Amino acid sequence: MDADFQSSGYVNNLEDDGSSRPKQRGSNKERSGPRRTWTIVEEEALINGLKSLITTGWKCDNGFRNGYLPQLEAHMKRAFLHSNIKADPHITSKLHVWKKQYSILMTTINPWFVSKAWEEFIKIEPSARGMRYKSWPFFPEWSNIFDKDRATGDRSWDPTQLVNIVSNFCETTNNRIGSLTRALESEFGDPEKRDLVMDAVREIPGLEENEILVVTSKLAHEPRDMNIFFKLGPESKEKMVRLILAGRL
Repeated sequence: MDADFQSSGYVNNLEDDGSSRPKQRGSNKERSGPRRTWTIVEEEALINGLKSLITTGWKCDNGFRNGYLPQLEAHMKRAFLHSNIKADPHITSKLHVWKKQYSILMTTINPWFVSKAWEEFIKIEPSARGMRYKSWPFFPEWSNIFDKDRATGDRSWDPTQLVNIVSNFCETTNNRIGSLTRALESEFGDPEKRDLVMDAVREIPGLEENEILVVTSKLAHEPRDMNIFFKLGPESKEKMVRLILAGRL
């Protein structure tokens, strides 16, 4: 299985545009003015603030209710007494980048999204360039935070749209469509993959047999979730299983 996207083992030093690349001396970005650098601890605090808003009823079908940004700013102030993190521009910028990255990851995380398809995809979504071999430690949390309102982002692709778009860049359109479609259908109905799910779930400590069956059944009937599961590291797999058992996925 292609392991282009990983969700753990990531050491962060992100700018407010969400880039994980370190600043280059003399780069255009640096010359354009100062940028705020988010530390991993600050990002974790922001994630916790978003999760707290969800548990207290601020989440709605299309995002968060009006007034959530001041709530997040206050949360960051409590976490870091001398913080200069503001709702605008810092938090809004970070959330915009996270949401866009999550949308791209959800589009490209399927195993059938092979190298050729990736090359074509970055022609229509240049901001995805450089994302393929990075780790994404907050991916499980993003799923809970952004999943319902992902379609309202700057650009969102469903599999049908993506196949149509990729086909426009391929020299042999009909062959490419057929290849991607067969790969997608195979991924969704692979009994061997379902057996692998059960084996992987059994490796998670502390699960009872009925819990293993519940999680396996859920993943077997949700190909997208199954694909995500196999992309995750051991700790993130366990987090995902706990979310499923808690009814949050």
